Amino acid sequence: MIVPFFYRTGWLLVRLIMAVYAKVEVVGAENMPRRGSVIVVSNHLNNADPGLVGGFLRRRVVFMAKDEMFHWPIFGFYVRLIGAFPVRRLEADLKALRRAVQVVRRGEVLVMFPEGTRSKTGSMSRGHSGPALLSFPWPSPAQRSCVSPAPSSAPSTA
Repeated sequence: MIVPFFYRTGWLLVRLIMAVYAKVEVVGAENMPRRGSVIVVSNHLNNADPGLVGGFLRRRVVFMAKDEMFHWPIFGFYVRLIGAFPVRRLEADLKALRRAVQVVRRGEVLVMFPEGTRSKTGSMSRGHSGPALLSFPWPSPAQRSCVSPAPSSAPSTA
């Protein structure tokens, strides 16, 4: 169950932290439909990515998150409160797929990180097929999201 107070508080906290500590440029947010189902797919560079993606969209989102997060002492409770649901990575998790289908059918925004893990090099990794499978049976627009570091914080290749 999503508890709107916790979701909105987290959303405001992300926006506040980013306003104070980081320069965030959001491009294309106006392309997000105001209603109806949307699947947002994003690359994954670091632990802040879900907050950045969800924190700068104007609609409430539902995250598909790695199962391990739900077992962390405090954060696991929080991700449940905001409505995220677990996915077992590196296997065909039919329960997570059914849950994602429910989110899309309800006309909500589903956020997925199809790479399945954070990039260790700063470049895109090969994604899994989940977003494509979900977008096929429904006319849900798939919104691409890219989180990119500022040039000064990009991973070093030396």
